[in-house]
Amino acid sequence: MVYFCGLCRQTYPPYFNYPLFSEAPAGATSPEWQAAADILVNSAVNTVYITPGSGDETLLEYLAEAGVNLIGTTPPPDGLIDQWIATVSGDISSALQQAWPDLITGQSGAVYSAPLAVTHINPDLLSPGRQRLVDKMIAEISAGFIDTGTGTTSDSP
Repeated sequence: MVYFCGLCRQTYPPYFNYPLFSEAPAGATSPEWQAAADILVNSAVNTVYITPGSGDETLLEYLAEAGVNLIGTTPPPDGLIDQWIATVSGDISSALQQAWPDLITGQSGAVYSAPLAVTHINPDLLSPGRQRLVDKMIAEISAGFIDTGTGTTSDSP
């Protein structure tokens, strides 16, 4: 597959279709999350994006001990900084700055977007050159040049 970050070409079989993902049901226990993580670890995945609400700190520690690098939406726990690539989240302060003039005049019903922000960057895992590419991609997403496949129903075909 070809992604914005490059070509995913596996060197050795078995060959997997990417992006590879694993999930557990809502309310899953730590052992259930660990079983979901084992699927990724056993498939030689070396970077995992942890979606909000996925697992707990035990899951993150388990993945880090397995040598997996992590990307999340919250700051990294103290013991995982070496395996933490970055935190990706909405820049709420930017959205509030956009909304503030309307809020103080009592206007409501407007929709404001929170642009993506990348924080808690580990420069050993996300080089300055790659950071520039991430910044460029965020700008292109914000400008509508890259369709993320999400949005309002009027955005969808």
